[in-house]
Amino acid sequence: MLAKYELDFLLQTPLRTEKLIPDLSIFKVSGEGVFSAVLSVVQNSSPVLNIFSDLKGVEFESKLPFLEKSKFKVMPTNFIVSNLLEPGIFIKNSLLEIKLSSFLDPMGYVAIGKEIPEQYYFIKQATGLNFYLGLDAIAPNTLTSMSQVATTDQTFVLNNFLFDIENLEIFNNQFKKIHGSLSLQDRILKGKIKSYKLNGNFEKDNSGFIKIQLEDTHLEDISFLKSQSGPLSKRALNARLIVKNSSVQELKIHFLDLYLQQNKNLFTVNNIDLSSNLMSISSLSNKSKAYFSVDNKNDIYKLRGNYLVKDSLKIPFIKNLSNFSYFNGDINLQWQDLKRLQDIEGTLDFILKDLVVTNKTTNSVALNLLGVLNLKNILGKLANLDLTIDEFTSTKLNRVEGEIVFSKLKARLAAPLFIETNAAKMKWIGQINKNSTGELSELDLSLDLRVRIGENIPWYAAVLGGIPAVAGSAIISEIFETNINDLSNYQYEVSGSLNAPKINRMN
Repeated sequence: MLAKYELDFLLQTPLRTEKLIPDLSIFKVSGEGVFSAVLSVVQNSSPVLNIFSDLKGVEFESKLPFLEKSKFKVMPTNFIVSNLLEPGIFIKNSLLEIKLSSFLDPMGYVAIGKEIPEQYYFIKQATGLNFYLGLDAIAPNTLTSMSQVATTDQTFVLNNFLFDIENLEIFNNQFKKIHGSLSLQDRILKGKIKSYKLNGNFEKDNSGFIKIQLEDTHLEDISFLKSQSGPLSKRALNARLIVKNSSVQELKIHFLDLYLQQNKNLFTVNNIDLSSNLMSISSLSNKSKAYFSVDNKNDIYKLRGNYLVKDSLKIPFIKNLSNFSYFNGDINLQWQDLKRLQDIEGTLDFILKDLVVTNKTTNSVALNLLGVLNLKNILGKLANLDLTIDEFTSTKLNRVEGEIVFSKLKARLAAPLFIETNAAKMKWIGQINKNSTGELSELDLSLDLRVRIGENIPWYAAVLGGIPAVAGSAIISEIFETNINDLSNYQYEVSGSLNAPKINRMN
């Protein structure tokens, strides 16, 4: 009978690390370093190989920047290889801790940055491959890179990917004390994230469809929506977004549910259901879901749904485009060319309040479409006045209400178009015909105008009959033998083009 034995063999030698550490795709090691090895042989036990190296000359490569190491950096590291017939490995240094049961079929865990917290100890015994990431900060888009690595890697099954990050930047927004997880099973990637201002989960299936759910999430910077490299770029996208009890700047979202689809040049926001403090979007009917689409190649736009908007200057997506206090409209439109509104077809039934028309918006799409909202163009032409004074560089339309039907040949006012300002009330009836290129062009309208005249705007007298603009209200009252506030119901025919209307007084 052999006596008990315990033998140690010491060896110091340079080694090619590619042969020592398996390639996990997420983490690749190359280069040559000096390794000190001790082989321990104990009776009735598998031999154990203990290896030490400072890893000088060894390089770490990864798609994840926090896993990278130059070959010049010194990093004292211990390696333990057990069961030499089916080698398992344990690696530990200041950057990471790795325990794998097998080189050939990696199972075990990888801890990066910090030691695994006690609440996550379960991953040490979990099946598959498990990761823990503990960092003080993480670079932008790194989590995206992590998910891309996980979904494209065929060499392992990602059972758990847990992370604690003190400072995280996503789409130019800063978040603190982030806790989350990723998992990959059967090519289905699932993730959860939790923090003070960012909470939600997502799932990406093997078809590429992504479902994102956010709750109690608050964003201050939305510049990523305009970025060519952001989610609205020409990359393929098929996703559903659900948001509850969250905010984007001053927009407080109670509930949001929509689908995002990007296929080459066609981008669509479909099945929109939004409830918030400043804006709501809903379907026109159960069979007609709200949506918006842009065909970037052909410059074609489609918009459908019921849209309710309050205080446009507080809404991040539109505050730089318009200034109004209230809009409620049933919209079902499609057109070509955002500014020219070429080949516009569909219906628009709306109420608009407190629209401020400035030099910036005077030639906007909506005003060019109607051709009549701008008092500077209409009343100025009636009175042959030069209305370049400050009052007309910024005109406020208190209320605009109407129903417009756009067909292949014309835009028809299906109901009278009512426009009210502090100075006048207008009622428009008729249609705007399209030209041969499909653009709105020729006016065939009638105007019922009621002007409010006071001491502060005596020039309105010129509109009513050529009275000098310097005349006061007393002179005007004497001429018309009535109180100036009772003057009303002056009718005009408006023809010509949108850019050059012809106005003819009927009474």
